[in-house]
Amino acid sequence: MSTPPLPGQPGVHSVQRQLTEAEIAALATAPRRKILFPLLGWSYLAVLVVVGVVTFLLAGWQATILFLVLITFAFGVAAAIGVPLGSRLAKNTVRSRLGPDNVLTVAWDQGGFSWVGWGATISAPHRDVKWAKRAGQTWVIRFRIRNATDPYVIALPLDFVPDAALQQWRAQGVQVSGA
Repeated sequence: MSTPPLPGQPGVHSVQRQLTEAEIAALATAPRRKILFPLLGWSYLAVLVVVGVVTFLLAGWQATILFLVLITFAFGVAAAIGVPLGSRLAKNTVRSRLGPDNVLTVAWDQGGFSWVGWGATISAPHRDVKWAKRAGQTWVIRFRIRNATDPYVIALPLDFVPDAALQQWRAQGVQVSGA
């Protein structure tokens, strides 16, 4: 994609509207539900297994139980603090990108798309899409990262992703689930 599609250009399909508070919340939480929470769950399980095996081999089953209880408590405290703070941060990030009027514009063409907000413009070619998953009323889209400023994942309301984009992604072998 030599130049990103922008609203108003010939051959560009654009969707623009003001988002509701529920949609802003969904855009903030959908990527976390699809990527972050499973990653944290598997990490927690891996730590439990490694610490459990090492502790059992070095100190026996009583020390193993004690360490597993302590680790579970530590993860619980971290989750109790981190989940609400992360939710607030994610909503503030979405709001800062949308601006005071909460208007989102997404422009699509055959080469890729642009997510245009007040505080940011994110562009990506279709070839960089790794997967797209439907989460409630949003699409969570995962990208290949080409440089440090590229997005890892974005979420868009369902009506902002045209069927032509989903078909193009499927044709290039992208995993599209929940459609």
